[in-house]
Amino acid sequence: MSRGLGKLQRKLLGTLMFTNRKSQRSGEDPWISRRTLEATFVQQGHTPSNILRALRSLERENLVRIREGRTLDDSYVTCFPSEPFDGETVLAILRQIQDEGIQGGRNPAFRHAIDILPACPDGEKLNK
Repeated sequence: MSRGLGKLQRKLLGTLMFTNRKSQRSGEDPWISRRTLEATFVQQGHTPSNILRALRSLERENLVRIREGRTLDDSYVTCFPSEPFDGETVLAILRQIQDEGIQGGRNPAFRHAIDILPACPDGEKLNK
């Protein structure tokens, strides 16, 4: 098992992160076509199959996202933002989840636990 990212994976990730930062500043689309990536990295001596293998490995690690199309021109790749969310963004997301939970009624998974609840000492509190 590997101890980390390989050379090609690091190069791909660096290129995607650079493009992502650049697109955030200019407001452009952060997605890069696979044709562009392959053209760039084939010139550096990498094979197309290794490029795809490295991209799929990065996707399994949740570092990049691949949008597959019928051709290389229709297939796009981007990386996830490298900066963490600030506290206010996290609180806004949690408030939204809480509001949706209240508006949506009971959690659908809750009905599967109803058979277990009478055996719980606090079953009446949970059932309300």
